[in-house]
Amino acid sequence: MDRDKIKMGLWVISVIHALMQAVVHGKNSYILMSPRIVRPGRNLTIEGELLENPSEPVIISAELSNNGGPIASSRVTLNGKSKIQLDIPVPNHINFDSELFKRKELNLKISGSGGLSFTNAKTLSYNAKSSSVFIQTDKAIYKPGQPVQFRVFGVTPELKVIFDKLHF
Repeated sequence: MDRDKIKMGLWVISVIHALMQAVVHGKNSYILMSPRIVRPGRNLTIEGELLENPSEPVIISAELSNNGGPIASSRVTLNGKSKIQLDIPVPNHINFDSELFKRKELNLKISGSGGLSFTNAKTLSYNAKSSSVFIQTDKAIYKPGQPVQFRVFGVTPELKVIFDKLHF
């Protein structure tokens, strides 16, 4: 199986599991999912769904922060049972404490108000690597005097080729 099919299968299983738990816990339920890893210059996408129709519109806000305070946020208003997608733009540069061995973590706080009130918080890992560079040659071993042919290309964390200039 290729990587996309495996990811889709795991995602479907986790959504089914989350739906079963949410339905058991009662009325005015919701499901929200976010990645565990945040990367610079990329959107942090939070997806989910309201499982029941709330009595009034629901305002869902998400805030990404570190010990220095808020970094980015997003907000959406939902009317009735619907799917949720919040995109939080992650800045290219985030300042962390200068301790060498401290883990780089960010805090995500998601809250709902109006027809459904809730607050959830979780810690996300920050991975400063936003691209990879591959160098390929046409042969594994060269003889003296042979021309070396190679190609260099960059890829995103999703393994999509980068056609723009790479900045390090």
